[in-house]
Amino acid sequence: MRKTKILALTKSTGGIAFYNKLLLSSLNREQFESHTICLSEGSQSYAEGLRSLGLGAEEFPMDRYRISPVGDLRVLRHVLKVARSRNIDILVCHGSKAGFLGRVAGRILKIPAINRQASMPFLKRVQGRKAPIYWALEAGAGFFGGTTVAITDHARRESLKKRVVSANAIHVIRTGVDTDRFRPLGLRETVAAELGLDPARPIVGWLGRLEPQKAPLDYVEALREVAPGHPDVQFVIAGEGNLRKEVEHEVRKDGQLENVLLLPWQKDPARALQAMDIFAMSSHWEGLPLTLLEAMASGCAPVSTTVDGCVEAIESGVSGLLVPPGDPSAMAKALDELLSFPDRRRSMAIAARQRVLDLFDRRRMIREWEEFLLQQVESSRPDGPEKGGLEPPQQPTTPEASAPQAPMRICMVISSYHPVVGGAEKQVAQIARIMTDMGHSVRVITRRYPGLAPFETIDGVDVQRVGGGGPKTVAALRFVLGATRAIRSFAPDVIHCHSAFSPTLAGLLGGVFPDRPVLVKPMCGGELTSVLSKTGGHLRGAAMKRKVSRFVAVSSEIEQELLQFGFPASRILRIPNGVDTDRFRPCREPLEKSKLRESLGLPDGILVLFAGRLARQKRLPLLLEAWPEVRSRCPDVTLLIAGANRKTSSGFSAAIGDAEDVPAHLLEQDGVLFLGHVDDMPSCLRACDIFVLPSAREGLSNVLLEACASGLIVVASQVGGTEDVIENGRNGVMFAPDSLDELSAALVQLTADIERHRGLGASARETISRRFDVRKTAERLLMTYATLCSSGEHPPEAGIPRASDPNRS
Repeated sequence: MRKTKILALTKSTGGIAFYNKLLLSSLNREQFESHTICLSEGSQSYAEGLRSLGLGAEEFPMDRYRISPVGDLRVLRHVLKVARSRNIDILVCHGSKAGFLGRVAGRILKIPAINRQASMPFLKRVQGRKAPIYWALEAGAGFFGGTTVAITDHARRESLKKRVVSANAIHVIRTGVDTDRFRPLGLRETVAAELGLDPARPIVGWLGRLEPQKAPLDYVEALREVAPGHPDVQFVIAGEGNLRKEVEHEVRKDGQLENVLLLPWQKDPARALQAMDIFAMSSHWEGLPLTLLEAMASGCAPVSTTVDGCVEAIESGVSGLLVPPGDPSAMAKALDELLSFPDRRRSMAIAARQRVLDLFDRRRMIREWEEFLLQQVESSRPDGPEKGGLEPPQQPTTPEASAPQAPMRICMVISSYHPVVGGAEKQVAQIARIMTDMGHSVRVITRRYPGLAPFETIDGVDVQRVGGGGPKTVAALRFVLGATRAIRSFAPDVIHCHSAFSPTLAGLLGGVFPDRPVLVKPMCGGELTSVLSKTGGHLRGAAMKRKVSRFVAVSSEIEQELLQFGFPASRILRIPNGVDTDRFRPCREPLEKSKLRESLGLPDGILVLFAGRLARQKRLPLLLEAWPEVRSRCPDVTLLIAGANRKTSSGFSAAIGDAEDVPAHLLEQDGVLFLGHVDDMPSCLRACDIFVLPSAREGLSNVLLEACASGLIVVASQVGGTEDVIENGRNGVMFAPDSLDELSAALVQLTADIERHRGLGASARETISRRFDVRKTAERLLMTYATLCSSGEHPPEAGIPRASDPNRS
């Protein structure tokens, strides 16, 4: 198997060098091979450090902060020489100058070039007559293609605001820290004594370089306001740098800061942070400071200035406090608040670590880099993955590449849409909103039910409804014809059909003249079998074979079904559904859960939730039949049922054929509370303890993802996409479909000792944060759209095996 070969361009000092070393040393050695060109003076020790880890490295210094055509051309020629001699697949560049040269090299070599960007601090420092030149070069680099990787959403927004990159050519991979090394270890007393501190007194820490960027003098000024009022608190400043003498002078000049201690830089910050209760950061600018993330992961309550990535790291008032940069009084006030209210400080410390686990864990960062690098390399190969090469984990055929500069016109076709609410409708709504916010024009074309307007805008997304009344066959025909006309009138760049039934037929007809890329997303396993087994199914299958550019499979079950019917693997994308991990989150403390239950009118005790449509496939009666056994073993447990059939605001049922009447005696038994439709599902989920999904079939359940993101313990049947999310015994519990005994046993075991099983919910949350964030789903879809639009790629004409013979090729 051929490894993916990476050529990295970087300087040899600071955070950029650390990030490059961390990334390359953490990548899977069976899949990746790297070589680094160190572009700064005195880089011998850094290169030797890389080589000691088994990584390739060499030195080739350049002037990083000055435009030098002759010198820069010399560097470019060397990069091209090394890339060709080593048969490099992809360039990874760290920093503005390296990013520019790397993208030029990538354009010449016709290989992907990744510009890893922290923020815009370098350009912020450039002032005077040269500033416009540097800004123009940064923006002009986009002409050469490539993709920018931002380490925070803040950096992405800043880049778009400054117009140095297009919306479809920037990808977010958040910086991660080692949450196993940086975690609360119960060593506070020991470490405090080692530092010469009193473990019985609160400790506030400031760790960093004593340089103007970090603004240590602002921090000392803040201490002048807060330290005298808290004589029992120990304020520690640990660091070295050009401002060390000035800081020492300010601390000691008048004797008012007797409880402020100056320490040298701590070689083992993971150990030093064990002694800290509060971590303070006073910087004037940052990318995404690792020290802040490390302190949060170590269980410190953070106070930071509102600069760059710090705003994304801290949810102010929840996982820490944010203050304006250059405002010592605001910093003093924030420190005083945390010191005066220890309970709030401890609550924020817990939330701070959880935020790092959710968003900034190093394992997540490396996985995302591995997937992204493989996807970029694959997209650059005209014939798909190299034979015998390695496929990206779980998403082997994603053709992502840099997109065109202009926004796209995107048409989503779905049978029903808001205010008709179901999993598919919620998923389309989330994706459409994100794409609209990114500057694209999105129109949802759907069926018009009684009482709904033919056209309206919902949350910034245009929704067009077309007639579909009458008997089932007539209604389907009216919808297909109306949707076809609507698609052609909108004239989209790309058409995305949600379901292989009527939406796909409309998409195929609407995308013919002129020829547009068409994507089809089957909603669940078995859907394609149903479509192709109907009268005329072979003709519809042949049309999909010829005209569908890509199939989006949200689960391995759907992917396998597509392969069984002869659709080529190169046109199947594994892009899962996603969930908004900011809206759907766990309670930050027990008090929040108690208040939610009180406000929602829910009982105390253990709450088990079923949420979803009352449809046959959801198997609610199975759960209700298991409930008497659960209730007899755990009397304080309550089953909440949040669900109804899909209905419009006028009361018209949008899915009457799939509805199920649940026997009244099952709903009326003790310990069962029927909630009906729930508007505030995030709060409802946070208020519960266990989520049950007993379905007989699923695609990839949105409410399952939401429950996992909310930190609930999940009990689910082994069907469809559920098996791609839940690993039995690690992040949830699974049982055989329709097995009453297994379902009962699982619920009895969990409710008998629920505290012992809380870790399943925490692991489920980590799984969602890492793999199923809806923003990632939207980004991957957009990159796919852009690739198809820019390449003009269309499927070759070919036949398709009949539904009765799925193994035929």
